[in-house]
Amino acid sequence: MEHHVRDGIFLDSSVKVPEKMKITPGGVLATDGRRFTQILFPEMIRLLSAVPDKTRKIRFHLTSLKPLNPKNAPDPWERSALLRVEKGEPRVYGFSKAPGNRELFRYLRPIYAEKMCLDCHAIQGYHLGDVRGGASVTLDVTDLIWAF
Repeated sequence: MEHHVRDGIFLDSSVKVPEKMKITPGGVLATDGRRFTQILFPEMIRLLSAVPDKTRKIRFHLTSLKPLNPKNAPDPWERSALLRVEKGEPRVYGFSKAPGNRELFRYLRPIYAEKMCLDCHAIQGYHLGDVRGGASVTLDVTDLIWAF
């Protein structure tokens, strides 16, 4: 089983994120004097999903079969993908159709329950190592497909 809790991104320490989502709470000092903090993968996706995509070509979404936040409820494709990763698939991807004859590339990778996740999510019945949800990416590839 792959575990990705240490995946993440380094952000300028001035970006406000909850302490529990930081891998390097004290930060890392760069050679130019700037300080960076590494955040957990789910927090990275949450931050990306909050950035408006003016082109409407890409969407990031944290999702779960048992979401605490209703905004994290899966769409039908994500639900199917989550069921597949719960059965052991390391990731799920493929194409689907959207209204207006749009072609979408979909990708979902699991998010596993780690010790720090269980502070909030143990009440949902999760145990260490369980698939807690997934990070979903949807990319509108209609224009790319029509170009070929």
